Amino acid sequence: SESKPLIDWFNKQKQRKMNAQEAKIQRQVQELTASDPDLKEESRFDNHHEAVNDAVAANENAETVDNVHPRVFVPLRMGGGGRTHVVSEGSARLIEEEVTLEDLQRMTEKFYEKAFQDVTLDKFIRSHNDPHGDRFAKWIHQKLSGSTIWDEDRRSRDLTPVRLAGGIRHVVHDRSSAHVAAWHSPKRPQREVGRHFELD
Repeated sequence: SESKPLIDWFNKQKQRKMNAQEAKIQRQVQELTASDPDLKEESRFDNHHEAVNDAVAANENAETVDNVHPRVFVPLRMGGGGRTHVVSEGSARLIEEEVTLEDLQRMTEKFYEKAFQDVTLDKFIRSHNDPHGDRFAKWIHQKLSGSTIWDEDRRSRDLTPVRLAGGIRHVVHDRSSAHVAAWHSPKRPQREVGRHFELD
């Protein structure tokens, strides 16, 4: 038919635009990762175990907490220019003796139950079917204890691309790629797609 060349041209133009958008999203993932010491550390997946061991060793002389009290305050120790949590003896002990992964999961599942109902937060969450609470609990557990539970979970994640606003395909496999996916959530109004999180 006479319209076939025109349709083919239109489809090629549409695909070029889609490829450019996908490349832009990948650049945003890389820029976000490069801007945050914590995300940089997570991106060095193979070196994670050594980094955790080094962090624990560096903090062995941290103040100990009197375990006689039923409630213990464990300050978070920041390293990496103050932007990333460093495992301490207190935080590791908290997870070992007081707070289980199941406790963390109950807390994070409650958070997401409320987030799904919140008009503002829910726009950033592409799908309620993803195991958000489970992943968040594992991330907290790893940050406080030095375990590798979150990294192990990342190894087994489904790497099937998801559809973002405008039909863009994107693989969500870590926090950087998840945050960029949230910026480009199909639930966000078109004028807000791609905007980063802001506390107004």
